[in-house]
Amino acid sequence: PNESTATVAAFSYLSTITSSLIRGTIDTEYVPLQPDVKPILGNALPSDTNTITSRVGSGISLLNNIIRNGPGQVGSRLNLRPQNVVTNSSVVPVDNLRSWTIINANRAFIQAEVLAYIAINYPSVYNPNAMTSNQADKCARDVGLTLQQLIYDLETGGNYNMIYAGLSYWSRKDTYHIVELGEAVNDPTLFPDGTIVNFYQRSYISASGYVFEYVGAGTNYGALPQFGQADPVQGRETLQLNSGKVFFTSTDQNGDFRIGPGLVISQATGVISGRTFTQSLFANMTPFILAIT
Repeated sequence: PNESTATVAAFSYLSTITSSLIRGTIDTEYVPLQPDVKPILGNALPSDTNTITSRVGSGISLLNNIIRNGPGQVGSRLNLRPQNVVTNSSVVPVDNLRSWTIINANRAFIQAEVLAYIAINYPSVYNPNAMTSNQADKCARDVGLTLQQLIYDLETGGNYNMIYAGLSYWSRKDTYHIVELGEAVNDPTLFPDGTIVNFYQRSYISASGYVFEYVGAGTNYGALPQFGQADPVQGRETLQLNSGKVFFTSTDQNGDFRIGPGLVISQATGVISGRTFTQSLFANMTPFILAIT
């Protein structure tokens, strides 16, 4: 709570810098607060800068209103457009694409200017000299993430991403992330600072030695050879949902032996295939090659 005023001021300043860049006046109307990172100029400007800068201001105002007054400010204003789209002229209007190009090129400049603004005006909240480098990096990171959400909403014409950027400053009930075991649990995009993380045992079924013959035949056994009404559907032998796992060995109607979904021994050819071995050359191995290796 004691940082919300500085946070709102920082994002308002971000809106000022971004709008000046889009209008092409950053080198004539704006005096940089820090000397190290320079603006990138020369990109094509939108033809209707007033409309684009108005959208930037509206997005930041919506973000700040949520930060200042809470999640209840969202109400029915959530415009559920896609979170992001491909940034090319065949999908995005030209003015939106030009704005994206300008903001993206100046991301480092905007981050540096916003942090300099906070350090000058709110030294009790943001004092780089009293912070660890990791804390300062997180402040820059958050400015960059907010810029990305602004870019997405400029592309799509919605306000989805800026609203959720605002909601990220508040605890939301029943939020969770599904994380694969191989992912880094300290990934800052997955786990916000200070979040309590709960781990749950993965649901799994172990099925050994199953005979999956003519799977997909249906209740009338239509795939059986004597009926010939349907073809077997190998993909229906096992089904994994919601990050659950099925570990199995099986044989199908062709005599092919499977160890999970990634390794198949063909009864007809004797070839082992499907799993990546130490060298990709052996992705398909005959019993003879397997014997000599």
